[in-house]
Amino acid sequence: MYNRCTRWYLPLVLLPFPIASPYFLWLFIFSTTLHARPCFYCIILLSALFMSSCYWQPVPLESSLAVPWSDNITTYGDALASLLPDLPDDIKPTNIPVLDRCWCDFSGAGFFDQFNVTEWERRSVLRLKDSLEVELKAREAEKPVKTEPAPEPQAESTRVEEASESSEGPSESAPGGSTVRVTGVARSKISGLWNKVSAWPFPRKSDASARDTASTPAGRFRWSRTDDYTPRVRRLTETIVSTHTQTVRPSPTSLLRKEYDLRPYGFAVVLDFGWEKSDS
Repeated sequence: MYNRCTRWYLPLVLLPFPIASPYFLWLFIFSTTLHARPCFYCIILLSALFMSSCYWQPVPLESSLAVPWSDNITTYGDALASLLPDLPDDIKPTNIPVLDRCWCDFSGAGFFDQFNVTEWERRSVLRLKDSLEVELKAREAEKPVKTEPAPEPQAESTRVEEASESSEGPSESAPGGSTVRVTGVARSKISGLWNKVSAWPFPRKSDASARDTASTPAGRFRWSRTDDYTPRVRRLTETIVSTHTQTVRPSPTSLLRKEYDLRPYGFAVVLDFGWEKSDS
């Protein structure tokens, strides 16, 4: 009874990759069922065979495509290599898992259109490509990041010292020369300053008139008014005095005296140490 019911469905088993339209397949099954009148057990058997045909085993990469994509792409391996040319050999699979589809597929473009096997193979290869890219990214993330070793502090200090030596040049080769050069520059600046000060139009008097003015009561009274506010004049350094004596040569007088006239040196100041406070 089983053979008599199922023999009419043998042509369906002979189609491993059916590409007929769903309309033709359903029409063929319906007409065969009306003619064979299968029993309940045969209907269950045919339904199980129909459902089991939805799973497809992985296909080797060396398997040929149903329709070559180009002259150089005729197998699944060639198709994968065209999408991932830099794929390492250690993660390259030997088989490609194809997408599951039933013997009578209704997910196509239409009910009356034939099944597109080329698109089915292309989607299978693209799914494998996406999974391999995820695996490559995960492998790159697991790789340790190479960090450059930090330079040693001694090496940095050595570089700084070398740079300072090269920038200073020959000034450090002669320690005494730098001091002499700086002193000469300072002296030249000071001498130029004193020359300008001495050239100012200050009223100058002779030493005798200065002494007479200072010895008169009016002069003493004038200085007594500013006794508490008389500024203290610091003694010039030997360098400045020696520089000034070359430009301005006052009359030779003794070093220890009661009155010092600084007007020939450019200062309108007369220091009188012999002044006595008057009662007024």
